[in-house]
Amino acid sequence: MTGNPTVNWAKLVFALSETMDLASPALRQHQLRTAYVCWRMGQAAGLGPDRLRRLFTAAALHDIGALAPEEKIRLHEYENAQYESHCAWGEYLFNRVPRLAGAAPIIRHHHTPWGELDGRIDSPDLLDAQILHLADRLERCIRRGGFILHQDETLRRAMAGLAGSEIHPDVVHLFMECSAQTGFWLDLASPGLGALMLRTGPLRVEPMAFEELQGVSELFSIIIDFRSGFTATHCAGVIACARAIGAGAGLAGPELDALLLAANLHDIGKLVIHNEILEKGGALTQAEKQIMKQHPYVTFHLLNQVEGLEQVARIAGYHHERLDGGGYPFGIGAAGLDLPCRIMAVADIFTALAENRPYRSGLDRIEVGTILQSCADRGWLDPDLAGLVIRNMGDVAVAMAASQEVWRERYRQTWREPAMGH
Repeated sequence: MTGNPTVNWAKLVFALSETMDLASPALRQHQLRTAYVCWRMGQAAGLGPDRLRRLFTAAALHDIGALAPEEKIRLHEYENAQYESHCAWGEYLFNRVPRLAGAAPIIRHHHTPWGELDGRIDSPDLLDAQILHLADRLERCIRRGGFILHQDETLRRAMAGLAGSEIHPDVVHLFMECSAQTGFWLDLASPGLGALMLRTGPLRVEPMAFEELQGVSELFSIIIDFRSGFTATHCAGVIACARAIGAGAGLAGPELDALLLAANLHDIGKLVIHNEILEKGGALTQAEKQIMKQHPYVTFHLLNQVEGLEQVARIAGYHHERLDGGGYPFGIGAAGLDLPCRIMAVADIFTALAENRPYRSGLDRIEVGTILQSCADRGWLDPDLAGLVIRNMGDVAVAMAASQEVWRERYRQTWREPAMGH
């Protein structure tokens, strides 16, 4: 994982895009379909390869600023939606990752009507934002229960009606040009759309330095954790604990790099869990527990489809597995859990016990140590790793607290800055 590992950037973008749309059947493939429309319109406009990649990536992740599933569902209903917040959030988040920063202006203005934009349509940022605006609007108008060729002419008329103050006429003309063929619509509604765009689309397999991968993983830890003050520092705590435990256990090199990436991404499956469950002030019902149990499954399958992240997928996706085989979601026992996987399980439990939750305050060190020892005695956690943490409880707790304080301040700043339009 050191140096420049080869990672399928296209599949990583697609996997992240897909995960953001798992909150509701009404959102299925929304980001990906929007990206397809932008790609075809960008081709019709004669955009060069770099600009096509920028536009496509922006479209595939355009709702990244809508942190909670409930907000994504509301955004799908145009009449009741408020766009400013998630556009500002999206711009802020894109600017945090160098590979995405160039597309931040597109995200910022992808719901801004043409009549409110100050500039010319030949400005790359404004043209691309308008293309994304139309593509997003089009995709939200598609009836998912209806056959696409029974809707195409109605959809074309609806988009034509936006020409003027909402969408620049030149952008509407681009859409009318590329949507005139039956194949455009059949591709758009095809269940194989992802495979089509992986094969022929503008994104490719690329070498990525560990630092860049870590930056992308930190972006998604923000998206995962900053939905709530109760979760705002969880990934920061897990990564600090994992680093401390890994050092004590002699983990180094690519295995340590993979562990740290996994620590940032281990809860990415919680993007499909609604806030009413994550922030519940009391014990979860059995039905709610079953819903929660899907999150490591989603994490594993999201990451495992990305070439170059298979090891990260295992470490992140197995963090609720137990040595006795009684964990979830796969029931993998000791033989299938290597050292990084075992470290991740201990780090996640330690952090969860020590931090505040909606239904209780964080436990003190004696209580945490007692529970860790009990989990090891029952055959759930690696006894050597649990013992290492218990013996070094003070150092691990200090490292966790320092990391979480940094992220707590980042959380405060992040909530302020997008609201200010930065």
